[in-house]
Amino acid sequence: MLECVECGRAAESFQLGWSAFYVADPDEGGEPALVTYCAECLKREFGGLLLWMTTTRQSSPTETA
Repeated sequence: MLECVECGRAAESFQLGWSAFYVADPDEGGEPALVTYCAECLKREFGGLLLWMTTTRQSSPTETA
C-alpha cells in the first residue's frame, strides 16, 4: 500500500499522477528512504512540470535524414 507523505492519502497501487522518490532528508542526514506523493500533493509541492513529466507519455525521438 502507498501512502502520500504529505496528506496521508492511501492507494493500493500507483494511480495516475502518483510518484515515488528515493531520497535522504538533508536535515536529518539519515539513510535514504522511499517517499510517495499523490497527484495533488505532487503538484502543490513541486509544481506542474514535475506532474506533467510523471503523467505524460514520452514520444520516441524522430529520425533525421
